[in-house]
Amino acid sequence: MEEFNTKPIEVSNNDQPQITPQSLKYLLTAAKWGKFLSILGFISIGFLVIAGLLMSLVFSIMGSEMQEMPGLFSKLSPSILSVVYIVLGVIFLLPVYYMNSFSNNVSKAARNNDTMALTMAMRRLKNLFAFAGIYTIVILALYVIIIIAVATSAMLTM
Repeated sequence: MEEFNTKPIEVSNNDQPQITPQSLKYLLTAAKWGKFLSILGFISIGFLVIAGLLMSLVFSIMGSEMQEMPGLFSKLSPSILSVVYIVLGVIFLLPVYYMNSFSNNVSKAARNNDTMALTMAMRRLKNLFAFAGIYTIVILALYVIIIIAVATSAMLTM
């Protein structure tokens, strides 16, 4: 089990909290995980974009055959699904960039005792959480709209 230092947070002359060695250790651990996750994120975004481009190619080759398929594929334009994949890749580029920048700046701040790098790292972390919050609100709003649309459609077909 970890031991925590029970001393109060050190306060400077201007009454601002200071980064303790233990909190810096936690930040460095978070930075390592953030770096790992951002690398996986960049790879995943690459796969999304490649998949979107390949779908566009495959759908254009199968154009006439798709019109004969029953269901949703016959009604979709061949490029819609590929555009969705590419747009998702572009959307997720921003939080992955913020996570990578946070990780790099925390490492730089610890290595060089650089306050500006630590400040930039905290700014990127704030941006990452702001993006996650806005994204969550948008998705929840879309869920509500979809539920209302489905319920309305079900009620009209009765």
